[in-house]
Amino acid sequence: MYINISLGKQYGLLLSGGLSSSLLLYLMMKDRPTARVQPFTISNASENSILYANPIIDYFNSKFGWTIPHTIKVGNDLLPEDQLYDSSLLFILKKHTDIVELFNGSNNSPDGPPPIPSRRKIKKPFLFFTKDKVLELIYNEGLDDIIDLTHSCTIQSVGRCGHCRNCTVRSWAFSTVGKFDTGTN
Repeated sequence: MYINISLGKQYGLLLSGGLSSSLLLYLMMKDRPTARVQPFTISNASENSILYANPIIDYFNSKFGWTIPHTIKVGNDLLPEDQLYDSSLLFILKKHTDIVELFNGSNNSPDGPPPIPSRRKIKKPFLFFTKDKVLELIYNEGLDDIIDLTHSCTIQSVGRCGHCRNCTVRSWAFSTVGKFDTGTN
């Protein structure tokens, strides 16, 4: 899969520390290793995506010699969960006016509602993929070693609860592609 970005322009990426956003960061950089991509992590008091985002960046920088900057944490701990995402997007796009497009690795759930289309400056290349397709891309790109670095659970900051939506979708995806999830997060 090819992600079309231009050299000389500034891009943003919502990096959660999960499988999809980690793959998206790789796909953005693999053919344009000098691209300007600034990761952002939406994090609040109830979950710690920030714990997983920077180690993924460090891994890619070390493995490929890239110079991706560490993530910028965004989000307001005082906002309810259902307002956190939109308010964070608005903050990023207002404060970082040099960003021409903000990428999001969101993908469709196998049993979820239809996906919401991307907004003009927000790009969601995995929008019509389910998590099993994301995993297939990870394996096809030879990135199975990032699985151990990623975190999906929305209940526990470390490890997996095994019951939240993200944990069950991750488990379903690995089962669907016939692979064992080596990650502990």
